[in-house]
Amino acid sequence: MKTIIAEVNKLAGEIERRNTFRVGSIYLITAATLSALAADLFPAFGISDWTVRLTVTALFLGLPVALILAWVFELTPDGIHVDGASGPEQDTIALFSERDAQISVVTREAGRQKTRGFNNSFIIGRSPDADIRIDDPSVSRRHARVFCNNGSWVLEDLNSRNGTRLNGRTISRAPLPLFAEIALPGDEPSLTIRINEPSGDVTRLVPTSRQAACR
Repeated sequence: MKTIIAEVNKLAGEIERRNTFRVGSIYLITAATLSALAADLFPAFGISDWTVRLTVTALFLGLPVALILAWVFELTPDGIHVDGASGPEQDTIALFSERDAQISVVTREAGRQKTRGFNNSFIIGRSPDADIRIDDPSVSRRHARVFCNNGSWVLEDLNSRNGTRLNGRTISRAPLPLFAEIALPGDEPSLTIRINEPSGDVTRLVPTSRQAACR
């Protein structure tokens, strides 16, 4: 019984995390509105009743498609991502070429991995509106940010409660090297930052102290 409850809670958590219910609700409201408009307006323009029925049927048959897309894909400020399962063996695959992004961020939390690309500044934190969200109570709502300053990428701690470590060193503000490990408080949350060089080549995954330029 406990196993069933745990699985139900896990499924409910996944539905909430992937915004499936929200997408379904918005789609149903939109489909109902468009169906009502079609029923009222189509006859006024001499459009046959079967066209109205076909339109309404197509709109509501689209609901499963919308739910599947909401489950599979994640819409972020940095593009559309394929959202993997929550199991530790699954990754979330970012639908962008690393060569198209100036900076790539790989997050690892609760056994899951996600890659995102950025061409401008971004916020790391627990807040739902953070660009990189870390769902851990020891992480501040707005914990840290990465931004471009005078041609260089910079990591800044936003007066977080438990601090931010860059390549093992606690920092308040520091320039980012081409490859960086950012550790946040808590059991596991950490990020790896890889920065593309101006040539478009992705840096090798080796530690380096050379400062990363932004463009």
